[in-house]
Amino acid sequence: MEATDLRDNFLGWQCRVRQIAMREDGGRPMPGMRPHLSLTSDGNFSDEITVLLVRRDPVRDASQFRHMVLKTQDPAARYESAVQFLSATYYQRPREFSDELTGLFQPSMLLARALLARGDCVLDFRQFSASYRLPCAVRRLG
Repeated sequence: MEATDLRDNFLGWQCRVRQIAMREDGGRPMPGMRPHLSLTSDGNFSDEITVLLVRRDPVRDASQFRHMVLKTQDPAARYESAVQFLSATYYQRPREFSDELTGLFQPSMLLARALLARGDCVLDFRQFSASYRLPCAVRRLG
């Protein structure tokens, strides 16, 4: 399978997994959104980490999420608004998403420091009958 085909298949699968999570489980991360991570080539994988998909052009999304936050002070209402937004058509066009995944880590975490020092890792995704083992480059955002 060519790299572009793998990317397109993976992003389509990720969008479907995330759409199911939003529509059927209130946005809680499903196993396919939480890959196991390896820093070594020996096949030893850590606990799961949660990764996010980002659209290629996130400006409109940022504006929409900002509106949700400013609309109410109630955290439950904000969460419900976000889940409703993500449940609708957000994940229906996988080609609108970047092939870069984002993970959030505490700066003091050993794993975060190890990822940055090493500069690469392997992410092992599994859910339903699908699995993807992807070599990834690592960089700090911002």
